[in-house]
Amino acid sequence: MITDKYTKRRILMMLFGVPMVGVSVAFFNVARFGVDPFTVLVQGSYKQMPSSISYGLTYIILSVIELIAIILLDRKKIGVGTLINLFLLGYITDYSSRFLRYVLGDAINTMPIRILFLIIGVTLLSFSSGIYFTADMGVSTHDAVSLIASEKQNKVPFQYCRVTSDALCVIFGGILGGTFGIGTIVAAVFCGPLVAFFRKHVGEPMLHYGIE
Repeated sequence: MITDKYTKRRILMMLFGVPMVGVSVAFFNVARFGVDPFTVLVQGSYKQMPSSISYGLTYIILSVIELIAIILLDRKKIGVGTLINLFLLGYITDYSSRFLRYVLGDAINTMPIRILFLIIGVTLLSFSSGIYFTADMGVSTHDAVSLIASEKQNKVPFQYCRVTSDALCVIFGGILGGTFGIGTIVAAVFCGPLVAFFRKHVGEPMLHYGIE
């Protein structure tokens, strides 16, 4: 039975998880081991666009294409979480990146710190995604692709759909001219399985604990 407590918990999980995704991307970016898989696709697509189309507009175009596909396939994946991802996540990532650079100063360029931040970024991204996916109050357009594919294709596990989606972004983005690094590969390989792990072992228990 869905109770008010259940709904409040979903809202809190979404409000915690989505902003933390932005913070995790800041760690990932500051590590400077390559951009995330979807950004590789955006970079490659941007290089094929007419000079009159900016990088930001290219990102919006790809996001809108994914959004249209989501509306056609499963509009239930669109919610408050989707809007926060579209309009606020970039600002959260930007300010978090500036904060990390300010606090650490020159130490941010040392290899141990960069490796640590890559590990934190991938782990925190997977953890926060697992939390807000479970809340089921809307996901980012890129995340929705893997979730819908998992649910539509005879219940194929999410982690396999996510790894496939990320790998395709890197492959096609690279062919189009996008750049990537070891961090991109790490994210493409590990985020899917880690999100599935945190969703099952943290998100679901957190949502249902104490609620019949």
